[in-house]
Amino acid sequence: MRCFIAIDLDGHTRSAIGRLQKEMQDKLRLRRGDAKWVEPTLIHLTLKFLGDVRDNDLPAVTAALQEIAAGRKRFDVAVGRVGTFGSPARVLWVGIDPSQPLSALVAEIEAAMEPLGFARESRPYEGHLTLCRIKSNGAGVAVRNLAREYEGLRIGSVAVEAVRLYKSDLTKAGPIYTVLKDFALQPEI
Repeated sequence: MRCFIAIDLDGHTRSAIGRLQKEMQDKLRLRRGDAKWVEPTLIHLTLKFLGDVRDNDLPAVTAALQEIAAGRKRFDVAVGRVGTFGSPARVLWVGIDPSQPLSALVAEIEAAMEPLGFARESRPYEGHLTLCRIKSNGAGVAVRNLAREYEGLRIGSVAVEAVRLYKSDLTKAGPIYTVLKDFALQPEI
């Protein structure tokens, strides 16, 4: 099954992102098929994309994530600034400000998953929430130009209280994400 490890967003952040998407869609007025906007209910902060996970590997993955969560305190991440990946833009995103707790969590997940057969990510981690995927060069240029208007955007912060292991099923109507297991981080004392 296709899996990834992520942090969920709270309702306030999802609503703010949904409003931002609507505002940007209204300004862009892209042709149908130029971009695929991510449904706000599906937006999450990916920590590690695992890809295909065999059923018999699932216990080792969950045990590793449980051990990581047991040793990590809860923390907050700041959400804001809009940017793009690619030239012309192929992905429009809202950024997550770098933080030591987030970087340490990602590094520990990478280290724990590697011996289980999941290759380390070759690029440095850049926390982001994907707003849309751009399908045409013209739309990519327009999206990149609009993103510059939102570089200073601040949405707020998200309390990171748990890490989730998700199963992802790709369908013609879009992805379906199913939570396989939650791993609660430890409260501050």
